[in-house]
Amino acid sequence: MKISELLDEGAYKGGLRKWFKQSWVDVSRKVDGKHPPCGASAGKGGRDSDPQRAYPKCVPARKAASMTSKQKKSATSRKRKAERKPGARGKVDWVKTEQQLFETQPQPYRNTWRGSTAKYDPDYFDLETETLDDEQGKPIAERDRLVPKPNLRFRLDLKPQQGVIYRGMSAQEYENILRTGQIQSKGGHNIGDEQKGLTYYSTDPSTAESYASSFAPDQYRPTWQAPAYVVAVKAPSADIIKRVPGTGEHEVGVKGAISADHIVAVYQGKVVAHTPAINEPGFSSASTSWLHWHKIG
Repeated sequence: MKISELLDEGAYKGGLRKWFKQSWVDVSRKVDGKHPPCGASAGKGGRDSDPQRAYPKCVPARKAASMTSKQKKSATSRKRKAERKPGARGKVDWVKTEQQLFETQPQPYRNTWRGSTAKYDPDYFDLETETLDDEQGKPIAERDRLVPKPNLRFRLDLKPQQGVIYRGMSAQEYENILRTGQIQSKGGHNIGDEQKGLTYYSTDPSTAESYASSFAPDQYRPTWQAPAYVVAVKAPSADIIKRVPGTGEHEVGVKGAISADHIVAVYQGKVVAHTPAINEPGFSSASTSWLHWHKIG
């Protein structure tokens, strides 16, 4: 996969060059049930004959295919809002879609009998109310229970592939790949001199998934605005792979950087429910996030 296929419109300054390399569609409207190519006529007379006609919201076709109807509507709304600014008509070329794709509109729910500031994405859950009764059967408290919808994918359901290795990462590391075109860890969490300078991957997708989410250091765990990622990469030649005693059979330490052109697939785990940590006298619990995994590239 070429690095240009991973970059979105807001992450690549050479936007016009990328425009001609990709197939772009207008997600603000449909023609015969499909989003038309950008630059297509908006109807009788086109936009030139009607200066009040709204301009399109264009995204790569690959991205459009992964967007929900709500995301498309929101992205279009952002573009329209930007166009309404004085002097902006017809000049708003690059209103970022990436931020809207990463953000949901979380709704609060009561996840304890005492209430809570927990939040969830109603696109992926329904709520059921549970009642706590006293000894006489009188309701004394209520809480909400999340009921997953069929479209929710808690886990990255992948089987290992011969010749492919996987790396779980934070949104910050993924964005660095987009900027540099290279996959390379800073090694801040490697152990001992033997692991110095190595970027670790796994032959097991589920292990990469856990390192991107539950095993990630607190500052790199996924949030509503910053999803987790797993990238599938063509395994490099044996001369840049280093086996360190004490590491698991599935762990692959790679010396130096791997080009992003070797990426064969990208998976995103976005937060769809979050329970904050609770620290109260006599009771404490760690924060918990539920992710929805899907392929984005």
